Amino acid sequence: MIIGELTDREGHYRTAVRGMVETLLVLLYRKHQGCSVFGGSGSSLPQLFPAISYLDSEYAAELDTAHLAYLCRLSSRQFMQRFQESFQQTPLQYLRTVRIQKACRMLTSSETGILDIALQTGFHSLSSFNRYFHKIVGSSPQAFRNDRRAIVKKDPRYAPYRAT
Repeated sequence: MIIGELTDREGHYRTAVRGMVETLLVLLYRKHQGCSVFGGSGSSLPQLFPAISYLDSEYAAELDTAHLAYLCRLSSRQFMQRFQESFQQTPLQYLRTVRIQKACRMLTSSETGILDIALQTGFHSLSSFNRYFHKIVGSSPQAFRNDRRAIVKKDPRYAPYRAT
């Protein structure tokens, strides 16, 4: 359903996808309530869903922790503390990871230049994009793209899209 909404892009598709993602997160939380993967008891996780949803959809925007705290109905201090407890990372670290994940998808599914991908995913310079990409993925963006292309050449079933 989520992929269908993202593919069709009908009216208010982003709102629909955001709702589906939040529902999925609630279901995962219920299934794994108290599981250590969510950090501690996981009791803060549902309260952080609005911030996670926002970061996942507005990843190219500047990070505004005060706005994220407002979305979660928490003070900035409470938000930062609960986010750190739940995810063992700061909102900025989480956002960088989301941006790099989006960049990986773009690198494998398009011919867009690396600088353009860096800018579209919220990085202000190619050097910062390359630095964080290497830190998170373990290779340069160009090496990542080349590796994925080599995999697809060996077996087209792994292509991110089908040629028609």
